[in-house]
Amino acid sequence: VMQHCEHRLSQVASSNDERIPSGFADLVLDRIQVLRSGLPSRVATCLCHGDLGPWNVITSPDQLTVIDFFASRRDSPAVDPMGIQVYLESQLEAVSFCAKRVEALRQTFREAYLPPDIESRAATRMWEIVHRVCRVVDALQPATGLNSRLRSGRILRRNLQWLNESADDMIRVKSSGVVG
Repeated sequence: VMQHCEHRLSQVASSNDERIPSGFADLVLDRIQVLRSGLPSRVATCLCHGDLGPWNVITSPDQLTVIDFFASRRDSPAVDPMGIQVYLESQLEAVSFCAKRVEALRQTFREAYLPPDIESRAATRMWEIVHRVCRVVDALQPATGLNSRLRSGRILRRNLQWLNESADDMIRVKSSGVVG
Protein backbone atom coordinates (compact mmCIF):
# COMPACT_ATOMS: atom_id res chain seq x y z
CA VAL A 1 0.00 0.00 0.00
CA MET A 2 2.68 2.47 1.02
CA GLN A 3 4.73 2.14 -2.18
CA HIS A 4 1.65 2.65 -4.37
CA CYS A 5 0.58 5.66 -2.37
CA GLU A 6 4.02 7.27 -2.01
CA HIS A 7 4.57 7.11 -5.78
CA ARG A 8 1.22 8.82 -6.44
CA LEU A 9 1.80 11.37 -3.68
CA SER A 10 5.12 12.33 -5.28
CA GLN A 11 3.19 12.98 -8.51
CA VAL A 12 0.75 15.18 -6.60
CA ALA A 13 3.61 17.10 -4.98
CA SER A 14 5.40 17.63 -8.29
CA SER A 15 2.25 19.16 -9.77
CA ASN A 16 2.68 22.21 -7.49
CA ASP A 17 -1.06 22.74 -7.81
CA GLU A 18 -2.35 25.38 -5.40
CA ARG A 19 -5.57 23.42 -4.86
CA ILE A 20 -3.64 20.71 -2.99
CA PRO A 21 -3.60 21.57 0.73
CA SER A 22 -0.25 21.85 2.47
CA GLY A 23 0.60 18.71 4.38
CA PHE A 24 -1.53 16.59 2.03
CA ALA A 25 1.01 13.75 1.74
CA ASP A 26 1.53 13.60 5.51
CA LEU A 27 -2.22 13.54 6.08
CA VAL A 28 -2.67 10.61 3.68
CA LEU A 29 0.32 8.62 4.95
CA ASP A 30 -0.73 9.13 8.57
CA ARG A 31 -4.22 7.88 7.74
CA ILE A 32 -2.79 4.74 6.14
CA GLN A 33 -0.44 4.17 9.07
CA VAL A 34 -3.33 4.31 11.56
CA LEU A 35 -5.27 1.77 9.49
CA ARG A 36 -2.21 -0.50 9.15
CA SER A 37 -1.79 -0.51 12.92
CA GLY A 38 -5.22 -2.11 13.19
CA LEU A 39 -4.35 -5.02 10.89
CA PRO A 40 -3.03 -8.37 12.08
CA SER A 41 0.59 -9.18 11.20
CA ARG A 42 -0.57 -11.61 8.48
CA VAL A 43 -3.42 -10.61 6.21
CA ALA A 44 -5.17 -12.53 3.46
CA THR A 45 -4.04 -11.97 -0.11
CA CYS A 46 -5.36 -13.07 -3.46
CA LEU A 47 -4.65 -12.57 -7.14
CA CYS A 48 -5.70 -9.04 -8.06
CA HIS A 49 -6.09 -7.65 -11.55
CA GLY A 50 -4.63 -4.30 -10.47
CA ASP A 51 -6.37 -2.26 -13.17
CA LEU A 52 -9.87 -3.66 -13.26
CA GLY A 53 -12.43 -1.41 -14.84
CA PRO A 54 -14.68 -1.03 -17.88
CA TRP A 55 -11.61 -0.22 -20.00
CA ASN A 56 -10.35 -3.79 -19.42
CA VAL A 57 -13.61 -5.69 -19.85
CA ILE A 58 -15.07 -6.89 -23.13
CA THR A 59 -18.69 -8.00 -23.02
CA SER A 60 -21.07 -9.70 -25.38
CA PRO A 61 -24.61 -10.96 -24.73
CA ASP A 62 -23.35 -14.27 -23.38
CA GLN A 63 -19.75 -13.64 -22.32
CA LEU A 64 -17.55 -11.37 -20.24
CA THR A 65 -13.81 -11.28 -20.89
CA VAL A 66 -11.29 -9.48 -18.68
CA ILE A 67 -8.10 -8.37 -20.45
CA ASP A 68 -4.80 -6.59 -19.62
CA PHE A 69 -3.29 -8.42 -16.68
CA PHE A 70 0.00 -6.47 -16.76
CA ALA A 71 -0.66 -4.97 -13.30
CA SER A 72 -1.84 -8.24 -11.74
CA ARG A 73 -0.26 -9.31 -8.45
CA ARG A 74 -0.94 -10.98 -5.11
CA ASP A 75 -2.40 -8.33 -2.86
CA SER A 76 -5.32 -7.43 -0.66
CA PRO A 77 -8.75 -8.61 -1.80
CA ALA A 78 -9.74 -4.93 -1.52
CA VAL A 79 -7.54 -3.70 -4.42
CA ASP A 80 -9.92 -4.32 -7.31
CA PRO A 81 -13.26 -3.63 -5.57
CA MET A 82 -12.10 -0.28 -4.21
CA GLY A 83 -10.63 0.70 -7.57
CA ILE A 84 -14.02 0.09 -9.18
CA GLN A 85 -15.89 1.90 -6.40
CA VAL A 86 -13.76 5.04 -6.63
CA TYR A 87 -13.79 4.97 -10.44
CA LEU A 88 -17.58 4.67 -10.57
CA GLU A 89 -17.92 7.56 -8.12
CA SER A 90 -15.83 9.70 -10.46
CA GLN A 91 -18.29 8.86 -13.23
CA LEU A 92 -20.99 10.70 -11.30
CA GLU A 93 -19.19 13.86 -12.46
CA ALA A 94 -19.55 12.97 -16.15
CA VAL A 95 -22.35 14.70 -18.00
CA SER A 96 -23.10 11.56 -20.03
CA PHE A 97 -23.63 9.21 -17.08
CA CYS A 98 -26.90 8.67 -15.23
CA ALA A 99 -26.32 9.03 -11.47
CA LYS A 100 -28.99 6.42 -10.64
CA ARG A 101 -27.37 3.81 -12.88
CA VAL A 102 -23.86 4.56 -11.58
CA GLU A 103 -25.04 4.34 -7.98
CA ALA A 104 -26.87 1.07 -8.68
CA LEU A 105 -23.66 -0.35 -10.20
CA ARG A 106 -21.64 0.77 -7.17
CA GLN A 107 -24.15 -0.82 -4.78
CA THR A 108 -24.25 -4.08 -6.71
CA PHE A 109 -20.47 -4.23 -6.82
CA ARG A 110 -20.17 -3.48 -3.07
CA GLU A 111 -22.61 -6.24 -2.20
CA ALA A 112 -20.91 -8.77 -4.46
CA TYR A 113 -17.24 -8.07 -3.83
CA LEU A 114 -16.56 -6.27 -0.59
CA PRO A 115 -15.99 -8.70 2.29
CA PRO A 116 -17.88 -7.76 5.46
CA ASP A 117 -15.36 -8.88 8.09
CA ILE A 118 -13.54 -6.41 10.34
CA GLU A 119 -10.03 -7.37 9.23
CA SER A 120 -10.79 -6.48 5.64
CA ARG A 121 -12.45 -3.16 6.54
CA ALA A 122 -9.10 -1.57 7.43
CA ALA A 123 -7.52 -2.95 4.24
CA THR A 124 -10.52 -1.78 2.24
CA ARG A 125 -10.20 1.74 3.65
CA MET A 126 -6.45 1.78 2.92
CA TRP A 127 -7.03 0.84 -0.70
CA GLU A 128 -9.82 3.38 -0.98
CA ILE A 129 -7.31 6.02 0.10
CA VAL A 130 -4.80 4.82 -2.51
CA HIS A 131 -7.40 4.85 -5.28
CA ARG A 132 -8.62 8.30 -4.26
CA VAL A 133 -5.06 9.61 -4.40
CA CYS A 134 -4.88 8.09 -7.91
CA ARG A 135 -8.04 10.01 -8.86
CA VAL A 136 -6.40 13.19 -7.52
CA VAL A 137 -3.38 12.53 -9.75
CA ASP A 138 -5.64 11.90 -12.75
CA ALA A 139 -7.62 15.08 -12.06
CA LEU A 140 -4.40 17.12 -11.99
CA GLN A 141 -3.53 16.09 -15.56
CA PRO A 142 -4.13 18.76 -18.20
CA ALA A 143 -7.68 18.50 -19.54
CA THR A 144 -8.89 19.71 -22.90
CA GLY A 145 -12.29 21.24 -23.35
CA LEU A 146 -14.51 22.98 -20.85
CA ASN A 147 -16.45 19.86 -19.79
CA SER A 148 -13.26 17.91 -19.13
CA ARG A 149 -11.76 20.74 -17.07
CA LEU A 150 -14.96 21.13 -15.04
CA ARG A 151 -15.22 17.38 -14.49
CA SER A 152 -11.57 17.14 -13.42
CA GLY A 153 -12.10 19.99 -10.97
CA ARG A 154 -15.15 18.30 -9.45
CA ILE A 155 -13.32 14.95 -9.18
CA LEU A 156 -10.38 16.69 -7.54
CA ARG A 157 -12.62 18.51 -5.04
CA ARG A 158 -14.65 15.39 -4.21
CA ASN A 159 -11.57 13.27 -3.51
CA LEU A 160 -9.69 15.97 -1.59
CA GLN A 161 -12.80 16.50 0.53
CA TRP A 162 -13.17 12.75 1.18
CA LEU A 163 -9.50 12.41 2.12
CA ASN A 164 -9.70 15.41 4.45
CA GLU A 165 -12.89 14.17 6.14
CA SER A 166 -11.35 10.73 6.38
CA ALA A 167 -8.36 12.24 8.19
CA ASP A 168 -10.69 14.03 10.62
CA ASP A 169 -12.39 10.68 11.31
CA MET A 170 -9.00 9.09 11.99
CA ILE A 171 -8.12 11.75 14.56
CA ARG A 172 -11.26 10.72 16.44
CA VAL A 173 -10.42 7.02 15.95
CA LYS A 174 -6.87 7.49 17.25
CA SER A 175 -8.11 9.18 20.38
CA SER A 176 -10.67 6.41 21.00
CA GLY A 177 -8.21 3.59 20.24
CA VAL A 178 -10.63 1.79 17.89
CA VAL A 179 -9.47 1.18 14.31
CA GLY A 180 -11.74 -0.04 11.50
